[in-house]
Amino acid sequence: MPIAAQIRHWRDRLVNVHIEDMRRRVHEHLMFGEGEIDFRPVCSLNCKRSTYRGLLQVELSRQSHMAPEAARRAFEFLQAALGLVRRRL
Repeated sequence: MPIAAQIRHWRDRLVNVHIEDMRRRVHEHLMFGEGEIDFRPVCSLNCKRSTYRGLLQVELSRQSHMAPEAARRAFEFLQAALGLVRRRL
């Protein structure tokens, strides 16, 4: 089931959202934008059409050696994704 459909199905029961980027069928944590995940449905959780008001947590375990840079890049990527979602509402 696509991510957007999963979010719609479970939206009233979500208590935590933990995200990472990766490629299909490969469990390898990538920097956001380097994998195949469409983050628009995930980022739209915090928009007015959803009741979810919790955190959006990121996993960057393979980038721990460069944590400050990885966190900055993830923050910038997600800010851009959230901006795209907000403009479409």
